[in-house]
Amino acid sequence: MSLRIACLQLNPGDDIQKNVEAALALAREACDNGAQLLLLPEFSFVLHASGRVMRETAVDEPGHPGLAAFRKLSMHEACGRSSVLPQ
Repeated sequence: MSLRIACLQLNPGDDIQKNVEAALALAREACDNGAQLLLLPEFSFVLHASGRVMRETAVDEPGHPGLAAFRKLSMHEACGRSSVLPQ
């Protein structure tokens, strides 16, 4: 038995939606290449040198666009339909 793991390397900034889109693009590529487990850095969806900016851009889990997008991706991949990934 084997497991194909993809480590997604990102260079996030303070634009959450742009960072989510970049992470999803890498995730789609990894899934298309057979990845079964995706690993993302701790600050994949927002990163800024200022702690104030990090706090101001924080989003609660239920409304977080990155978590919602990756939940949708994981459910889609679990069904084995990687040819049409969420946009």
